[in-house]
Amino acid sequence: VSNSNSLTITGDTIALHDVTTDKNQSYNGATTLDGDYVAGGDFTVTGATVLAENTTVDTTSHNGNVTFDGTIDSSGEGARSLSVNSGSGRMDFKDALGETNQLQSVTLTSSADSEDPELTGDIAFAAVANVSVVGDFQQLGGRNIDLPASIESATGNIDISGAARLKAGASSIKALNEGEGGQVHFQSTITGSATQLTVDAGRKIAFEGAYRDEGDGASVALKAPKIVVNAVTTKAAQSYTGTTTLNGDLAAGSILVDGDTVLGRDGGSSDPVTTTLDTSAANGTITLKGTLDGGRGDVVMKAGGGDVAIEGAVSNSNSLTITGDTIALHDVTTDKNQSYNGATTLDGDYVAGGDFTVTGATVLAENTTVDTTSHNGNVTFDGTIDSSGEGARSLSVNSGSGRMDFKDALGETNQLQSVTLTSSADAEDSELTGDIAFAAVANVSVVGDFQQLGGRNIDLPASIESTNGNIDISGAARLKAGASSIKALNDKEGGQVRFQSTITGSATQLTVEAGQKIAFEGAYRDEGDGASVALKAPQIALHDVTTDKNQSYTGATTLDGTYQSGRDFTVDGDIDVADDTEISTRNGILLLKGAVSSIKHADLTLNTGDAKTVFDESLGDDINTLGKLTINAGENGVTEFARAASISVLDGLVYTGGIELLLPANITSTNGPITLGKLKLVEDTDPLDEIAVKPQSIDGVIATLPSGKVTIRSGDDITIAGLIGTSTDLVMTSGKGDIRIGSKEGTEEQKINVRSLNVAKAGSANLYGKIGGSSGLEASFEIGPLKFAPYFINDAFWRYRELPSSADKTVPMPKPPSTPQVDGLFNLNAPATGVTSDVLAAFASPDVLSVGTAPTGISASQSPGVLNTSNASSGEGQGAGDNSSDIGNSSNDGNQPGVARGQSSDSDLIRTND
Repeated sequence: VSNSNSLTITGDTIALHDVTTDKNQSYNGATTLDGDYVAGGDFTVTGATVLAENTTVDTTSHNGNVTFDGTIDSSGEGARSLSVNSGSGRMDFKDALGETNQLQSVTLTSSADSEDPELTGDIAFAAVANVSVVGDFQQLGGRNIDLPASIESATGNIDISGAARLKAGASSIKALNEGEGGQVHFQSTITGSATQLTVDAGRKIAFEGAYRDEGDGASVALKAPKIVVNAVTTKAAQSYTGTTTLNGDLAAGSILVDGDTVLGRDGGSSDPVTTTLDTSAANGTITLKGTLDGGRGDVVMKAGGGDVAIEGAVSNSNSLTITGDTIALHDVTTDKNQSYNGATTLDGDYVAGGDFTVTGATVLAENTTVDTTSHNGNVTFDGTIDSSGEGARSLSVNSGSGRMDFKDALGETNQLQSVTLTSSADAEDSELTGDIAFAAVANVSVVGDFQQLGGRNIDLPASIESTNGNIDISGAARLKAGASSIKALNDKEGGQVRFQSTITGSATQLTVEAGQKIAFEGAYRDEGDGASVALKAPQIALHDVTTDKNQSYTGATTLDGTYQSGRDFTVDGDIDVADDTEISTRNGILLLKGAVSSIKHADLTLNTGDAKTVFDESLGDDINTLGKLTINAGENGVTEFARAASISVLDGLVYTGGIELLLPANITSTNGPITLGKLKLVEDTDPLDEIAVKPQSIDGVIATLPSGKVTIRSGDDITIAGLIGTSTDLVMTSGKGDIRIGSKEGTEEQKINVRSLNVAKAGSANLYGKIGGSSGLEASFEIGPLKFAPYFINDAFWRYRELPSSADKTVPMPKPPSTPQVDGLFNLNAPATGVTSDVLAAFASPDVLSVGTAPTGISASQSPGVLNTSNASSGEGQGAGDNSSDIGNSSNDGNQPGVARGQSSDSDLIRTND
């Protein structure tokens, strides 16, 4: 049909081919189209349309409107294409396209007229105008388009160039071909009307413009191997199935990406773009089931009371901030900060170029590391940290010079496997200290090791406990106020607690227990009210400890340094004094329950105050002898040595102060002296006195001896203010040193009072007191084997009963003559075969000595001389030891308890008194 101004046909069915008119074309009835229809006005079909062949409708010459008032289908002979171009005219499709017989394709072209605002070129599909095509569905020209409830392409693409408006309710767009077609492309914005939009594509979905639908129930569900969207806002759910690129923000009731997510707006590192996923208005979930590539931008996820989960790794992000009720994510790397606000599940490695913060409880699903070293970011855990219920997990944090803060418990509900914290200081920035801080309530419980590496300051929690591992603190540690507990109880591979630097308390009551060893390598100091330390382990080593109250060490303990305790100081175990050590207790008991020794022969000084000091075991032995033992008791101090608590020192025993002193059964000071009081000599001695040494006054504690045999040996002077042991058999030796006991003008207690006394060797002796109940001159007969000056008691030299009485002091007693061949009587080296007991005869005739049997084998080179006699009786007249069991026995080189190596036992040195 041609050369017509207009064409109007009304009929039950209408069929026509290729029509051109100057103005309108109107077909009222079921119309079959076949060919090209060109109208200078409007084109209208009122009724169902069938396309017998491919059909075009063109109204561009005068921008006529195009209206199909009924369905449009292909004929039964095959799918046909429909192409409509209305210029700036409007298009209306009021019923389905291809519903009965698919169209091959649909192409709709329109444009706007800038001179006539009413000529918009808009395209409108009725809600029921579903579209089904074999090939492509295309809108060209970029005009507004009201989409139908559904568009479906079997093998082609769906491409919408204009701003699209969706109908209320369900809306579906499908292009399922996986070959050349299979793409859905919206080039402009999309606006819903409480729409539930579903888009499926075999290859790709692209929303180049923003999608917005704030109507109730509005949702979007996109599914394609590749999805690209701009900003999408819906009131209800959004789901994306496939690799999804976000070029804008998402706001929804919930968000699900079932595939990898890529943020496509790359502003570069200098101008990062922020992309936000927000479900907070509905407290909805945000779930990314794949990886997240942040496109070098800042990623923000806000779920309010909803949950956030990222199942794949997060990378290439400038920063990541997530807020939700629960947060779960795996392996995150950002150029700057990471911040998680909510109960967070970590799993893998978290690398941040800035700060790392979790505000809320943390659960470790797998072993987890946090690393902020690249820019020394701070690390903060604001809530508890626990392993998942599937097994214990490890936490490792390295903050470079950044700070770490743990504000709640670690492993309190489900133990962590281990905790490793590494930090360092920045020499160029004093604010970057690398310090680590645990809140007081941030108790730590691990199966394995708790380690701090890097040596930075650390504020410890109220408790740290390891079931099978070690606890190792490298930096200067600060303790919280109140009770503090550290435990590593395994007694096999783990079970060690070590502090490599100093420890500072804050009125802390510290308890440390270990299955194997506790080591404090730096000083411990806490002078706060009530500060105390209690350590328990098979091995303990510590250095310089100061507390306001008690110190208690249970186990073999190595001491090295200065220990100051305001109250009790107790060691329940053997003690090794590694270096010179001083222990001070102001007002408490000092109790050493184990043996004390020193491989290095270190000095030990005890300042014990006015309370009691108790030693249950020996101090030093014949190998690991102490250097010097000094005990400075308070004015009212009491010191007690158990009988078996023998003392063995190299360089002296000094005791000052105190009101009571109970000594052990054996005291040895190899090089001396032994000083149990302050000596003052009496200057106004009568020159005619028989005494060859000045009398003394000794101020000091009165020492009490245990009953039975007691041995006191020194290589130098022995000075004792008072020595009481009425049931004691005392053996003493001082080498070349002087023995001074008691004061001439002293009270009954300020003297010596023992059952028996044997002095094996001494440079001189001056005693005041009683021996075997005898006092005055009578006491001088009770001491042996040394006799005569310079050995005195009660201003009388020690003597034999056969000698004339020294009561007559008008003539001083002569000095014993020199008798070289019987020096054994004086230097105590008489042989077991003995010499005659007729000592007086030897002095009467020193050049001729009568013995029971002529001596033989006298060596002129011996000094002192030793006599050997053959066939002499054994026992009679020989030197005797300090008890009957020693009498008649030959000397030996063995050491008795309390005798230093190389020193003769008293059986070699002591002889009978008479």
